[in-house]
Amino acid sequence: EYNRRLRRAVELAARASDRERLIIQGGWAVANNSTMLRPIAETLATRYPTETEGYYYLGRALVNAGSFLEAIAPLHRVELMDSLSLRRGGARCAACDALHQQVSAYMLADSTAAAERVVRRWIAARPKEWMPHNVLGGILTAMNRFDDASVEFRTADSLDVLGSLWEPMATLWTREGDFTRA
Repeated sequence: EYNRRLRRAVELAARASDRERLIIQGGWAVANNSTMLRPIAETLATRYPTETEGYYYLGRALVNAGSFLEAIAPLHRVELMDSLSLRRGGARCAACDALHQQVSAYMLADSTAAAERVVRRWIAARPKEWMPHNVLGGILTAMNRFDDASVEFRTADSLDVLGSLWEPMATLWTREGDFTRA
């Protein structure tokens, strides 16, 4: 359904304002890992510097291109620009998306300590959301801090309204060598 609606939006984008057209095209480029993401993002960020999507798309494009540490600056800018949604919750949190991408960028750059700092910032702002706890559990698993990871996965599981998060625990047990339990 999401892809169907996004395709329809792209079809109608030519009739939208320049800003909306670029946001729609950027969303399509993100969803399809298109190499067009970077030029769209740069255009959006240049023409509409108060629009978070341009910087978010630029960060995503840089991560996709392997420029992991270069991606941090535009993603951090989104976090700062959208700090209110980070603090109060609501429908979409661009700052949360940017924090998640910062974590990914640091992990891909082999900087687990920096990724942990970012996700802990996310948890401090939104302690009752399951996703940052789940992400932290994954980082701690990668750092072989299995007991701490287990606590974070259990916390994420207790906060997730969709149900049990079995996969992270199975991954943790596999890394610990407990294949029967996994």
